[in-house]
Amino acid sequence: MKVEKTNYLIRRAVESDFEQVFEIWLENQRTAIGTEGVIDNSKAKIHLKKLFDIEEPCFFFIVAEDEHNKILGWQSCLPFGNNPNYYNEQGESSTYVRKEYWNEGVGYKLFKAILEMLPMTSIKILFGKIISSNAVMIKIAKELGCVEIGMIQKSIKRNQTPRIMLLYYNVPEPVESNSCA
Repeated sequence: MKVEKTNYLIRRAVESDFEQVFEIWLENQRTAIGTEGVIDNSKAKIHLKKLFDIEEPCFFFIVAEDEHNKILGWQSCLPFGNNPNYYNEQGESSTYVRKEYWNEGVGYKLFKAILEMLPMTSIKILFGKIISSNAVMIKIAKELGCVEIGMIQKSIKRNQTPRIMLLYYNVPEPVESNSCA
């Protein structure tokens, strides 16, 4: 179903956004990982909620919300690894958009917004994994400065696992503003 152009704002996610965030995540799993999923939805919801609730300034969710409080999509920067030396310096990106808003620029604007926010955090490198068949998101990521590291090949253990492109974004130093300019 195609929708008319919608006005929306991008803002940091709040607790009351979680149910819609999970709903969008669930709707997008075939595109994100190539299958309907491998764990039951209640376990997935608990896991995503733990990530949503991380209380670190460098890890967060943002949402695109319309004038009727409908979340059109979301973007996150979450921990990429667990090494304490790099924990607050490396993030992993996720972008999810309701299917009816695909190709409306929501994913692009969300991803661009988070990239613009990252220089004010401790994150130095943002990693992303995109299913190789998602040409639109791969194009967006590269257009916004992400660099392809390589392809993660299909798992020999689970043959339905798709090929995944691994990318990184080198977060620039914050730009200092000059009020006289």
